[in-house]
Amino acid sequence: TLASGVAHDFNNLLAAVLLHARLLQRQPDEATDSVEAIRDLAEQGTEVVRELLLFARRESAPPSTLDLVELVHLQRGVLRHLVSPDVQLDFFLDEEPVPVVGDAVGLRRLLVNLVLNARDAVDPKGGRITVRVELTAGRAVLEVADDGPGIASEVREHLFEPFFTHRRRGRGSGLGLAVVYGIASSHGCDVDVKSSPGEGARFIVRMPLGDAALIEPIEGRTPAPTADARVLLVEPDGRAAARLIEALAGVGVEVRHAPSADVAADLVEDWRPKVVIVSGLSGSDTAANRFSRLQTPVLLLGETRASNLADWGPRTVPLADGDDLEAVAEALRDLGVVAE
Repeated sequence: TLASGVAHDFNNLLAAVLLHARLLQRQPDEATDSVEAIRDLAEQGTEVVRELLLFARRESAPPSTLDLVELVHLQRGVLRHLVSPDVQLDFFLDEEPVPVVGDAVGLRRLLVNLVLNARDAVDPKGGRITVRVELTAGRAVLEVADDGPGIASEVREHLFEPFFTHRRRGRGSGLGLAVVYGIASSHGCDVDVKSSPGEGARFIVRMPLGDAALIEPIEGRTPAPTADARVLLVEPDGRAAARLIEALAGVGVEVRHAPSADVAADLVEDWRPKVVIVSGLSGSDTAANRFSRLQTPVLLLGETRASNLADWGPRTVPLADGDDLEAVAEALRDLGVVAE
């Protein structure tokens, strides 16, 4: 199933690339549209590869007894940054600890993927997502619900298959729920889906209870950000953005996420960042010109480039390995955002 999904996605992308390549051959004087289309298609292919690598990744920490309420509470800021400001994101968490035995990293990934799945389902201009943690019938329950269009019964049986997606193009790669299912299975959890067309969807994860007396503190508590620690993250890949946001929040940085330069331009109208981090963009001359107007230092991650580094603004710092989170934090220290 996985091989079939990869082949299907790349066949569609390559067919479109070939079409635009032929148009370039026939009409070289009208290249702009085809070049932009090929760039966009290549970025979609890169996203598929990123998701595939994330799905295949098997690293985990030793299991421990942790409080599911605390884990979700610590992720509230990260999740808020991943959702449009116009989407209502509500949390209903038990007042008492809800102990579970598991890997905090894996459970955070499970939560992030469920919220991203809900984000892709709701109206970005007024939808609602609800995250709930409670103790019910002797089990820990994590529920993520949305008020999107709902899921048809014939779609539901395929939801957790790799590369299966019923979203419109550009709203989900088909791996997020497969990641959720894999993590849930490794933790001995059941995943239930309740949905009807037009009535939204509820994803309910039921986990075995741990011993409350054995709860250990969760590493990575988020310090309060200072007034100057504002960072705008521009990253089209939601899961890559989640990883960066969590790391930045852990060093006391207030982060806002924009999936594109257009969304970033809207955000900075009433929220002024001290540094802009740009990741996952290629062919970025236009984006560079847009960000240069802010006159704000820019940190470029990975292969994000423009013809001239000075085009991004008064100070531009390229960082080849955008996955090195400590190097990102060190660069922010050099730029005066993170305290020594």
